[in-house]
Amino acid sequence: MGLKINAQKTKYMYCTRSGNQIPRLLIDALELEGVDTFVYLGSLLTKDNNVSEEIKRRILLPNKCYYGLRKQMAPKLSRKIKITIYKTLIRPVLTYTERPRTA
Repeated sequence: MGLKINAQKTKYMYCTRSGNQIPRLLIDALELEGVDTFVYLGSLLTKDNNVSEEIKRRILLPNKCYYGLRKQMAPKLSRKIKITIYKTLIRPVLTYTERPRTA
């Protein structure tokens, strides 16, 4: 019994201030893929810790959700139904992993 690594699904991110190339990582003669960015628990992480990409992504996701539902948000729908759609489908995308606000 031991840890089994699926080399096709496993990726790693090398973080450095120097901006060097991503070094190769071999485990039992299997080379793992190095990436510059990846999404972890709903947040975009970058090798240089650049939060501007995460901010752009956070703005874009609810917009995509809204415009994807635009045809269903026809003028004939009541305001109450539109608010329900917003609260159940769009707002959760907007607030996912948002830090709780304290007074």
